[in-house]
Amino acid sequence: MAPSFKGAADNDNTVTDADPSSSSSGSNASLESFFGFNESEVSMLLDKSAVSFPQIADHKNGVMATMKEWYSGYQIGKCCEKYNPRSVCAFIEFFCSQLRGSKNRAVQSVPDALQSAAKVY
Repeated sequence: MAPSFKGAADNDNTVTDADPSSSSSGSNASLESFFGFNESEVSMLLDKSAVSFPQIADHKNGVMATMKEWYSGYQIGKCCEKYNPRSVCAFIEFFCSQLRGSKNRAVQSVPDALQSAAKVY
């Protein structure tokens, strides 16, 4: 039997703990690994992107701060903050496209690319 939730999400973006009495084991099993990216996973995605775009590594702290401001803030019970996976992936894809440039658009600096990429997805 799947755990039931006391509430999907309250007003401060916190998903409440699973009700342990409804789980088959009766224990308060942690569900945090099933929801969102944690900070180390987001950092790993940026490291992988930095292979193709080395300027990401040079500005990683600023990129992480921007991503935290825009895409983290979800909490699973008493767990650490989680990042919205869809938003993180869309941000990284758009951010890298801004750094890459195109035939019709010049390559942007990291601060300009961050400002362009940081938005609600």
